Amino acid sequence: MPVIGCYALDLYCDAEIEQGVKLNYASPATFTADRREDAIREARQQGWIVNEARNRAVCPACSKRKKQK
Repeated sequence: MPVIGCYALDLYCDAEIEQGVKLNYASPATFTADRREDAIREARQQGWIVNEARNRAVCPACSKRKKQK
């Protein structure tokens, strides 16, 4: 019998939560893949900043604002 697995990564923008900003079109977001690394890679390709060590994420809209500063 085959074993089927999937990893689901649910991201909420920490910058929005800290600053009290309304959630935008990108947050929250869910990414799925066979492995955790693949789900994180997909999120980063769509503009998310994912810091696994600190367990934090920043959405594409807020990450653009951070890069402009």
